[in-house]
Amino acid sequence: MRTLFRTALFVSAMVVTASALAQVTTSFDGTYTKVSSAPVGGGTPQTCPPVGAPQVVITGGIAHAIWGDSGVFSGWVDPHGMLTLQAPNNLHFDAQIETSGAIKATVKLPACSYAMVWQKKP
Repeated sequence: MRTLFRTALFVSAMVVTASALAQVTTSFDGTYTKVSSAPVGGGTPQTCPPVGAPQVVITGGIAHAIWGDSGVFSGWVDPHGMLTLQAPNNLHFDAQIETSGAIKATVKLPACSYAMVWQKKP
């Protein structure tokens, strides 16, 4: 009887947690387009090629971006707007979604690192 009660309590807690997480992360759902990108960390426009940043699409708190030869970056948004995206080739970046709807990140690609900003479409 105790085991059944504990199991029911655990399942109930997981459902409540999952529901709360889904409600929080969906506030970040949408399509974000690139606003700016600039080389950082010693890179210059002469040594770092321009990057054609993809749109970032977030649905149900899950994010995706298709980025040329680097592949598909996928990840998630936590309830505080922290976004982590990773590609199968081990490239990844961490970003923050601000209350203004802007995603700000430093993206480290094989040749250079870039400070990038995306803005959520209305």
